[in-house]
Amino acid sequence: MQNIVQENQIYRFQILMELYKTSNSDMDFIANIQELASNVGISNMAFQAAYKYLYMHELIRMHPSMATSGTGSQTQYQASITHQGMKVVEEVFKYQHKATEYFPPYREMMR
Repeated sequence: MQNIVQENQIYRFQILMELYKTSNSDMDFIANIQELASNVGISNMAFQAAYKYLYMHELIRMHPSMATSGTGSQTQYQASITHQGMKVVEEVFKYQHKATEYFPPYREMMR
């Protein structure tokens, strides 16, 4: 069970870190974070759970939008990083050997 918990935490961090990097730590930058998650190899199911977690803990801010295609409308997961989200990412790197409130130590996540 511990492996599942840590795996979920790693997915969350990877998404938040990609948003941090892509936005250049700009809270006004809006990105499709489902696309960012896909770029780092996170499945859609893992993305959905991570997205909800990051939003509920106010690490990201949602910017709802819909895209239309020949088959209908689908949700676009537009989001920006929050001030709290930036602090959390930076804390992970500042204390690489120490767990944070949201994530395990960076050294453990990168194994």
